[in-house]
Amino acid sequence: MSLGPGTVMRAALRTLQQAGELLESQEVARQVFGYATIADVPPSRAASVRRALRTLVRRGEIEELGRDWEGGRRKWGTHAEADKKRARTAQFHAFMARREAEQLAKQASKVEVR
Repeated sequence: MSLGPGTVMRAALRTLQQAGELLESQEVARQVFGYATIADVPPSRAASVRRALRTLVRRGEIEELGRDWEGGRRKWGTHAEADKKRARTAQFHAFMARREAEQLAKQASKVEVR
């Protein structure tokens, strides 16, 4: 029977809640264990943080945003931060769609003139 969230899990959750942004698991590990840089984090410590983050996702306390976000690395964050990121992404896609539609309309008008 589980005794509840462990030390690493509690520290990872606290780190994400205090960050106010989406973080990579390596950055969470760096902050949890107090290393100076991401490169200093041993693979075993990084793995323990990734396990804790996956458990927090299963419990519904945080969200994992996958590898398709900035930099190709997996991002983790609170629900509020994930919602903000999704809203910014939706705004960007809407902007790109409007821009493409304007360019197509401009090209179409040039073809009609000739």
